[in-house]
Amino acid sequence: MALQHVRLEGITLNSEGPGPLYRQLCDEIVSQITSGILGPGDILPPSRQLSKDLAIGRTTVIQAYDILKSNMHLESKPGIGTYVSFSKRDHKKAPPEKASHVADEHMGLSRYASNFKLFGCSPEPDTQMAFLPGMPDIESFPADLFGRYLSKYAKKSRPETSCYGYEGGWPKLKTELVRHLAISRGIKCHEDNVVIVTSAQSALNTLSLVLADPNDVALLENPFYPGAKMAMENAGLRIKPVEVDDNGADIETALEQHPNAKLIYLTPTSQYPLCKTLSLTRRKQLLKHAKKSGLWIMEDDYDSEFRFTKRPVASLKSMDDQGKVIYIGSFSKTLLPGFRVGYMVLPDSLSNVVKNVVWQTAIEPALPLQAAIADFMMDGHYNKHLRRMRQLYKKRHDLLVKQLGSSFPRNIPITPITGGMNLPVLLAPEYNDQAIVDLLSKENITARALSGYSFGDTVYNGLFLGFSCVNEADIKAGVSHILKAL
Repeated sequence: MALQHVRLEGITLNSEGPGPLYRQLCDEIVSQITSGILGPGDILPPSRQLSKDLAIGRTTVIQAYDILKSNMHLESKPGIGTYVSFSKRDHKKAPPEKASHVADEHMGLSRYASNFKLFGCSPEPDTQMAFLPGMPDIESFPADLFGRYLSKYAKKSRPETSCYGYEGGWPKLKTELVRHLAISRGIKCHEDNVVIVTSAQSALNTLSLVLADPNDVALLENPFYPGAKMAMENAGLRIKPVEVDDNGADIETALEQHPNAKLIYLTPTSQYPLCKTLSLTRRKQLLKHAKKSGLWIMEDDYDSEFRFTKRPVASLKSMDDQGKVIYIGSFSKTLLPGFRVGYMVLPDSLSNVVKNVVWQTAIEPALPLQAAIADFMMDGHYNKHLRRMRQLYKKRHDLLVKQLGSSFPRNIPITPITGGMNLPVLLAPEYNDQAIVDLLSKENITARALSGYSFGDTVYNGLFLGFSCVNEADIKAGVSHILKAL
């Protein structure tokens, strides 16, 4: 007997707001679950069918389904599809925070606050799990050595690290960053241009609020980095896609379509998640346009420290002589994510205002931790650690490429990358990336579907595999699981 899908009736979406269409769809589905219209086990229409019924893009439906699965409102199984979770049996008595934006307003919350709730805070999986993207090898971190630096400031009260803070962060850490970035990324700046924050995400959140007003146009690569999209949406910006090809983001086309854009987010050294490098020609085009239009450029240089074969292309910031590029970095991938220490390199024109925002929103890391990182860098241990990790990640990358290339079907090409922590694998149309990811999760294998990173005209189909945190044995075992899931 064929499985019956429920019809989702009474769903109203408005392209003019409030919020993106996929969030509105999330709200509508949650509302039907909490009101009892949809019950446990009800099978929702396939994304292709629902997008046709609602006259919206399929990617919008996929994004909504993925969010609701991460929040455990929905589940999915091969051969069945997406259905209402059985883990919330008393749906009619669901807590108020799962209701729609209308309910939020009755509770006295702002729309800004309600934006955050749909993303939630999902539990972090095992940090050494194959193939978790963007996770450094925490077992290789020199914890004992770093602990001695941290204990210097944490074991005994010291006046200089016991105060509320310093303008822009711990002075010695800013000095070390100025030195390091000049050598590694060609960036010439002064300590006054550096602002220390709790993460690259904190920088994205701050800049999305400072550099543009609600309803301004912001440009974002397609496929995209989720943290950047989240920051822009929470700031109320109208996000437009910049398609990506072998030369990186298609700057010329995007600027022709949106000449009045206020802000653009780019990962020019290694596009996230396709790992393409923005060409020199496009870099020059972008900087020329920014000079003329006033466009602000957020450059996220998230994994440039891990180049395997050659020095990375110079940063976009190093080419900026007009003060339009904000460089964003962090220690989450070079040291540990749990440290929650990131930084921005700002043009002179933005330095004071951003420092004020950071100070008043209290998104500065603990001073003893900043001081320990500074001393760790000053004594040369940071660069030594980076060299070790670069060698280790190259070894794991090469093994993953070899395992995939020797066993995958011929219609799935495996393309090595020149550096980084993650490998994109584009799939042929007959494969369903999300279905494969769902199957892998049942084997405790974490992968990401490239379709979930898509929001423009091009919907990508593939797997995004992190290898930096995975040992050799688990890489081999993980590849065998992927083969079974194909």
